[in-house]
Amino acid sequence: MWLRYTTDPTFTATNSTVLAMANTSGTNVYTANIPKTVGTNGQTVRYYVFSSGSSTNNPALATPSSADADLRTITFNNNGGSNFSYVVAAPLPVTYTSWLGERRGGEAQLEWTTGSEEDAELFEVQRSVDGGRNWSSVGEVAAMNRSTGADYEFTDYGVPGTELQYRLKQIDFDGAFHFSDIITIAAADNAQALSVWPQPAPVGAIQLRAAGFAGHTASLYSITGRMLVTFPLTGEVQPLPAADLPKGIYLLRINGERGLTQRILID
Repeated sequence: MWLRYTTDPTFTATNSTVLAMANTSGTNVYTANIPKTVGTNGQTVRYYVFSSGSSTNNPALATPSSADADLRTITFNNNGGSNFSYVVAAPLPVTYTSWLGERRGGEAQLEWTTGSEEDAELFEVQRSVDGGRNWSSVGEVAAMNRSTGADYEFTDYGVPGTELQYRLKQIDFDGAFHFSDIITIAAADNAQALSVWPQPAPVGAIQLRAAGFAGHTASLYSITGRMLVTFPLTGEVQPLPAADLPKGIYLLRINGERGLTQRILID
């Protein structure tokens, strides 16, 4: 018994390969393995079985003898429409066995373990503070690229007290990338409606969110009480609109009856 396979849409004597099928069990069950290197990701491999041929490429088929006539199921010239196929699915460069995160004070500690790695260059750690609608990169970790997997950790400093989502963007050496599952870290027990992060940070890097205060205004004051700027609040993540401020301590206050005040440190 023989197995013929090809990645070409049609079978010909020049584009296909024939494998001998072994009957190792002695029960007329024949097996053969198409090499896993045949085909690329997404490509279709077609194959069929017949009972006459040779185990070399481009075989010349012989007329079956009377001894094997009852075993002849499919011929090269007329396979009866009984072609079979499968689509090659290349394994992901990285598989994960764990992906965890927890809040530790003003930091988020992230840890993940891979089961296997192949052609992996790095992991880009991404964070969302609005339920996964928008993502920002908070750091990168070089991949160890071990076939048996590896352990990784990353600390995200100065995170806001609101609920956080994290995901990994795993990037290959060829530029291809794949996203991990999303994990969620609950809001801090004492999280306020007004969150500012990172802290401390240069003024251009500071973000804020005043949940439930869309339509209100906020004002930024110096430590001596001088008002520096007033701006509208969106209720979503927005930048602190204050440029060219020197290093120091400032106070951000939401205006109105339910006003809140948050200290800001610019370095």
